[in-house]
Amino acid sequence: MMCFSASNSSYLRFCRFSTLSSCVHAITALLYPFIWQHTFVPVLPSKLLDFVCSPTPFIIGMLSENCAQLSNMPLSEVLLVNLDRAELSWQQGDEGTLIPRKLHKALMNALGMCLDDIGNNTKNLMISEAFIRLFVETVGHYKQHLVTQQNGVRLLQKDSFVNAVQSKSTRVFLQWFCETQMFEVFVADRLQEAPAESCGLFETRLSEHELECYTTKHSTTLRSNVKVFGKKMKGIGKQMKKAITSLEPLMGVNSEDQFAKLAI
Repeated sequence: MMCFSASNSSYLRFCRFSTLSSCVHAITALLYPFIWQHTFVPVLPSKLLDFVCSPTPFIIGMLSENCAQLSNMPLSEVLLVNLDRAELSWQQGDEGTLIPRKLHKALMNALGMCLDDIGNNTKNLMISEAFIRLFVETVGHYKQHLVTQQNGVRLLQKDSFVNAVQSKSTRVFLQWFCETQMFEVFVADRLQEAPAESCGLFETRLSEHELECYTTKHSTTLRSNVKVFGKKMKGIGKQMKKAITSLEPLMGVNSEDQFAKLAI
């Protein structure tokens, strides 16, 4: 079983032990470039089951055999996802409103492409790229709102950062997301870095996005780019498939594994 909480809500996910740990770690991996700042337990021992009643944010994995005990526990603001059955066992009702509608649709379209008959490594890369693109689209303009005060202190102007986005639903999302500890730590790390030190995968994708916006005369906000988010993910998938096919004569039957290593 797994529990996840980003703010006041907690998300519990159920699955067999064989895939439980992988699913729990995958949740935190998909948060990149953000890092989970709260309680994280890949597999919760049955003796500590009461911990799921904690009011604090958490990600916890729990075996399916312990699910029956939850019905007698005072769970508050909890989302339970049964991974064995791929269904929600308990929800708050607002899960579909957290991500702006257009971005949610684009993300689902991108993830839907991962259902094609392609190798697992390619799927993993496509899923990773889809979520990175989501964060590029929503918070990628943060650098434009980093300022240095007269006393030399650098900070993020949150109001201008949020209001720079034209989409009302995205502004609502950013108002909430800016208050999370994940975002606070992300900004704090960037404020401490010299510009030349920001060279991770997220920054690379952000630079590519900015160049893309410049060459197509689009704004760096969500105005037009969200409309082509899904199409770009489809293009990434096609490029991966094409690259794997072209590498097969040179790299043998394990060409997909070799390509995944190269892509990383």
